Amino acid sequence: MNMNKYKLISLSLLIALTAILSGCNGNSDITNPPGSGYAYTLKGCFVQDLNLSAQKQDYNYFAATMTRNTLNLNSAQLFFGSSALIYGTEYNVTDSVYTFANSPTPYLASGKYVINIVDSTIFSDTTSSQVIDSLWILNAPDSTIPHTNSPIFVEWTPVLGVDGYIVAVVLTQNAYTGKGFSAYVTEAGTSTFIPTDAFRANPTQTLDTGWYDIYVYGYTGAPDSVLSSSILPAPLPSELPDNINQTKFTGHFGSIFVSRKTVVQIVAGTN
Repeated sequence: MNMNKYKLISLSLLIALTAILSGCNGNSDITNPPGSGYAYTLKGCFVQDLNLSAQKQDYNYFAATMTRNTLNLNSAQLFFGSSALIYGTEYNVTDSVYTFANSPTPYLASGKYVINIVDSTIFSDTTSSQVIDSLWILNAPDSTIPHTNSPIFVEWTPVLGVDGYIVAVVLTQNAYTGKGFSAYVTEAGTSTFIPTDAFRANPTQTLDTGWYDIYVYGYTGAPDSVLSSSILPAPLPSELPDNINQTKFTGHFGSIFVSRKTVVQIVAGTN
């Protein structure tokens, strides 16, 4: 074999080795699958409130935030059932939120509503929320005057599909401002006692005089306590555990139905 043949073989081997090394350095056509390397978090709530109405139509609200790798995401496409959501500043919360494009929206029937999330071509997923039927307070008539150490008994209609109930109390002038008392109902059934501390600024003070609104919330899932704080008459007692626990998609979401209020009055001399 002459010298020219050795040179030709060596050149061929060099070309082949270069091609292999180029492939190992990532210059190939192989790409990562869509969504790999990204982690998404949804936090939000849907609230339907019989007390806020215009022209006898009930309001409902949706508020949610999305993050991608812990950074705020404002360009995703979100749908709640068939309703498209928009990103904007609403509800006096700490940041902008995804909400209904036309708020207020008509009363939503009870049932399961799918939340569809799309982030361009790199991520899409769904979760869902159960919207419950209306509930009504059955007692606690207007102008009730509670006395010291006499909790107020409150009873309401049962609702199918509910995960739990919350009782809420707030001075009428402070409703929907992030103030007020609320507590999860731990007893079985559809009644509870509201403690007199619900009518005090703190446990060491006397009862605050004035008119108070009383509500019952029925909830499903894990509605966000921060985003709902200025949507609800009185804020939630605490945040519930996350209920979205997928590999690339985590967070919490839930719905709340607010009963029509009843009112009580605290007068001087009941401390």
